Amino acid sequence: MGSSISLSVLQYSQDVDFVVADCGFTNLYDLIGTGLSEYNLGWAMPLVNAFMKKLGGYDMKETSAIDAISENSVPIFFIHGEADDLIPSDNSNELYKAAGGYCEIYFVPEAGHAESRKVLGTDGYADILLGFLGNIRIKVPTPHIGDIHVL
Repeated sequence: MGSSISLSVLQYSQDVDFVVADCGFTNLYDLIGTGLSEYNLGWAMPLVNAFMKKLGGYDMKETSAIDAISENSVPIFFIHGEADDLIPSDNSNELYKAAGGYCEIYFVPEAGHAESRKVLGTDGYADILLGFLGNIRIKVPTPHIGDIHVL
């Protein structure tokens, strides 16, 4: 959820140099609805949303990272595993297409959910990020691998 939350915050503040959005989703309503549909429970999504409105005070339909980044000016690097079965990679593609400002997107073959760094290796993942940072003209001190902390 960190990726989509980071993107959503951009509608309130763009006081960051860049965002790396690893395996983000477009909005919470669709994400949970898709999961429920896989178990033939899609009919329950309006009830789940009503429960969240009552309990949490928010409408899951309004948790749209796409809406949050449409007028964004912060550079965003989208990365997503092609084999992600929790959040399909087309979510990142939709976010990429909707984003304002400079963006790049990278799909990692054979990577499942949140496995891009595992598949690419720490050095491979860092190299891809360093390429993006170079494109947006952010300098990373050497030795660069130790300076990048990937959570």
